[in-house]
Amino acid sequence: MIEAEPLACISAHQVQKFLWRNIITRFGVPHTLVTDNSLQFTDRKQNEFLNGLGVQHKVTSNTRKRMVRPSRPIKSSW
Repeated sequence: MIEAEPLACISAHQVQKFLWRNIITRFGVPHTLVTDNSLQFTDRKQNEFLNGLGVQHKVTSNTRKRMVRPSRPIKSSW
């Protein structure tokens, strides 16, 4: 089980420490890491760290799909 860790500010260095301490030392080096394209994940040092371990880094967009909601309340059919 991987536990979340609350951080006031997420930097590339903190991401590296978290990956090493909570994932790599427990489960071994992953083949692939999928993250969004936030700066702390796409930092040059972060990419060097992952490349040095042989980890393939894939990024996804960090946008959220918005749900379309009606402008009026839904009336119950009672």
